[in-house]
Amino acid sequence: MNPIPVGVRATERTTEGPDTLDAQQTARWLHLLEQDRSRFLLCHPFTATLTLHLGIELVSDPRIPTAATDGRRLYFNPYFLSTLDAEQRLFVMAHEVWHCVAGHLSRQHGRDARRWNLAIDHEVNWLLVQDGFTLPPGAILYRRMRGSSAEQVYAWLKDQ
Repeated sequence: MNPIPVGVRATERTTEGPDTLDAQQTARWLHLLEQDRSRFLLCHPFTATLTLHLGIELVSDPRIPTAATDGRRLYFNPYFLSTLDAEQRLFVMAHEVWHCVAGHLSRQHGRDARRWNLAIDHEVNWLLVQDGFTLPPGAILYRRMRGSSAEQVYAWLKDQ
């Protein structure tokens, strides 16, 4: 099944990208992501439980330049991961998990993909801030729309 990226537009996913990782690099990144999942147990046990229900896959494909989910797996671009510190990696993992929890993949209902993605990113990021996560630089959060649903933010964005 091709992932339906949340945060990135893509029509299909391939297993190879321009910079395919070797087996050792892949093993190192997957081990690091598993350690991150374990760290959730200490600071965010509920999110930790949720992450255990989703597989993790590395995707070195420019069509998924950051991270994505299809509701069953979490997809991470290792080149993007290499730009993050440990806390930012936790945020990104939690961000993708909460897209699944919030049902964002099934709530789009024909809405414009770009605007819907901005709206759902806001909704998830606000939830994570409320849960004590630190918002990384560049993350979407519309201060004026704090506490609003993705549908409300989507409608608001139409006029922005």
